[in-house]
Amino acid sequence: MADVDTTVALVSLTNAKAYLKIPTATTSEDAILINLVNEASVKVSDYIGRNMLTGTKTEYYNGEGVGKLRLKNFPITAVTTLHDDTEREFGADTLIDASDYYLHADEGMIELLDGVAFVAGQLNVKVVYVAGYALASIPYAIQDAVKRWVADAYMRYNNRRHGVQSESIGDKTITFSVGDIPADVKFILKKYRDSSLLVA
Repeated sequence: MADVDTTVALVSLTNAKAYLKIPTATTSEDAILINLVNEASVKVSDYIGRNMLTGTKTEYYNGEGVGKLRLKNFPITAVTTLHDDTEREFGADTLIDASDYYLHADEGMIELLDGVAFVAGQLNVKVVYVAGYALASIPYAIQDAVKRWVADAYMRYNNRRHGVQSESIGDKTITFSVGDIPADVKFILKKYRDSSLLVA
């Protein structure tokens, strides 16, 4: 059976089908469901500003003349290399030894020890590190948000109504969401979102 893209998917196809109450043995719509899981996962990662799945990241930062550096992705599993080099050659002579910094893994922060600071400069700090969660360890709230977004898209794909915004039928008013990100998904993701992102 085909499966989701393991580099982006934040839920498995099996979990998505269980949420939608589609029997595992029913495979006729697996292709569309795989696409929806992948798309929703990418959108969730974009919205919160980081990829939740574990992987190796290589990032460059401006040195700010302070001893702390917050990385884009977390939790951090390991720092492979950390360089501070205003010439941006990143050779062995600019490598910062692991004993010279403390890793705040859950917060995604590196703190230099003994009052040392990163040299002020442009993209002079290079970090190679491993961060994120294994698929089985993705926070339940994130998984729930992805499954809800998949359900919203799946219902639209099947020309059904899903989510609530405003429609009158006789003396009854029903509301349906028409936005790009469902309101319930946005609410769930709010606490995970990178505060530096300005788009609502």
